[in-house]
Amino acid sequence: MRRHRPRAIAAALLTLVVAAGCGGDDDDDDAGGSETAETTTPAEEPDTTDAPETTAAAVDEAAEQAAAAAALEEFFAAYSAADFARAAELLENGEELQSTFQGLYDTFMVATSALGAAAKAVTLIGTDEAEAVYDLSFGGAVALPDTSALMVKEDGQWKVSESTWNALLALAPADS
Repeated sequence: MRRHRPRAIAAALLTLVVAAGCGGDDDDDDAGGSETAETTTPAEEPDTTDAPETTAAAVDEAAEQAAAAAALEEFFAAYSAADFARAAELLENGEELQSTFQGLYDTFMVATSALGAAAKAVTLIGTDEAEAVYDLSFGGAVALPDTSALMVKEDGQWKVSESTWNALLALAPADS
């Protein structure tokens, strides 16, 4: 990154020299020197300031996407293992919705055919919402490819949204 800084400064200086149409190096250095310092400073500041912020933002975004994907996968792993307490921690309003876990678990015989999710992509919608695209597998085979889940961030932790859970409940047969 520091290699590009001298190049940027040299390019800015060259641009100023050409734009000023300097006739003599000695005379223009005094007048151009102060102009160059004034002109170069603002051009130099965004390069050094923006690059680390952009990199930090990209790293933060990637970390948030990975955390949301991990929470989605962990929710389905915990649910599949009948660890309903852990699954409730990874679901928005999970404590309130935990009473619905067993019914769906039994309806789809999750105990005999493992349920799983493989996150494929996560897009941040804001600081506390993300959309995850994942494949939902049942018994080792993809049952719902490219399924969308809304993820929400509560108290610093990514969770599967209540609306996503309700959409899964709607898949259960009506007589269950």
